[in-house]
Amino acid sequence: MKYEVIGWTSYDDPDYATFEEKSPEEYLAARLAVIEDVRQKGYSFGGDSHQNVAFCTPVLNDGRKFCCSMREWGALMAEALREPKDDISYMIWYMDIEIEYDDNDDRRVVYPTEGVDRSKIAPKGTTFEIVIPTGYEPYTCSPDPQKVLDFVERFVEEENIRLMPSEEGAEHPIVMEMKLNDEAFKQVYSGKKTVEVRLNDKKRQQLSVGDIIQFLHKDDPSRHMRTEVVGLYPFPGFYELFSSELFDKTGFSDCTPEEATERMYAYYKKSDEEAFGALAIEIKVLTK
Repeated sequence: MKYEVIGWTSYDDPDYATFEEKSPEEYLAARLAVIEDVRQKGYSFGGDSHQNVAFCTPVLNDGRKFCCSMREWGALMAEALREPKDDISYMIWYMDIEIEYDDNDDRRVVYPTEGVDRSKIAPKGTTFEIVIPTGYEPYTCSPDPQKVLDFVERFVEEENIRLMPSEEGAEHPIVMEMKLNDEAFKQVYSGKKTVEVRLNDKKRQQLSVGDIIQFLHKDDPSRHMRTEVVGLYPFPGFYELFSSELFDKTGFSDCTPEEATERMYAYYKKSDEEAFGALAIEIKVLTK
């Protein structure tokens, strides 16, 4: 029997023992099974989620969960999505926040569906085939230290993780950047739109009142403005949000709550909405 992934659970789920290989070949066989499942299902998430989100650790058909370090998961995901272009590509998959901040507009976080098909766990004593393709070498994460430093420097510069003075003279970090299309950018800039609507995913769950969001124009990143979060309002879904008193502040006043909800599905899947809910982020513009 070959190794295969039969579901996903949490990193510290006590119901499943942790996979511990008896040989390097056994580890590679299990790793390849995880990579194949990631490719087939289209999953895309970082090492931080692998360890901390409740359903981002794969369970193999031998009944054990495949646990990695954040760095190791980054290398696995880079290989699964065929992105090991150089010896620091694993860092793109180290944390979810870097995945969403990447310049590749097609890249986004996609979590597995929680649950394990326990009926597929092999009986005790089953022998698992160790099948490694000829010439296969796993993508590793042993980069040149200077390349890592250069990568971090670029990340800090590009994402503007720096301190900026507030109106009161205190200092606040720019904790997040988000892109807006032309219409939404103009609405925020003019003050017509004071509530940004997003999926309440792990990235947005990091926000707190007082944090700074820098909005970039999607087609011209040189155009940007800094805003302060003055309110955070989670909802079960987009329709519930647009049916609230916040609707007139969202920039969707030219349509009904039903129409506004449908427009959000151009950006987010309904399954993601069901998993995370919606978030209304009330903002005020600080600098333009």
